[in-house]
Amino acid sequence: MAEQKKLDAVSSYNWLAALSVICFVLAGVYIIKLAIDAGWLTPLRQCGLAALFGAALVGSGLRLREMDKSYSSYLSATGVVVLFMSVVAAGGYYHLISTTFALLLFSVVALLSVWLFSLFRSPIYLVVAALGTYLAPF
Repeated sequence: MAEQKKLDAVSSYNWLAALSVICFVLAGVYIIKLAIDAGWLTPLRQCGLAALFGAALVGSGLRLREMDKSYSSYLSATGVVVLFMSVVAAGGYYHLISTTFALLLFSVVALLSVWLFSLFRSPIYLVVAALGTYLAPF
């Protein structure tokens, strides 16, 4: 009986972490949309800030790894997703960087994701690396 309660708590915790990641991403998208509509963000600033935000999420996850490994792994995984999206925006959408350099950055982010997997042992990094790498050409 006690083991079932523990499993329910872990399952609820994972859902809460996943929902918080989704809320962070949606809030960030909404703030960026408001800034673009107001004319505050140029494409170069958008991509730069997105990359900094992604790096900050990865760094925060690494920093919090000792306190709460499960939640911090989701935080870093969100940062990897944001880094992939910023490379897509810079290379594919705004054409701020060349295609070759964008593919190089995709490789670097995928390697970062694999390295984070080796630290956290969370399969989310392998999924993110595979999806980001295979979706890069599209």
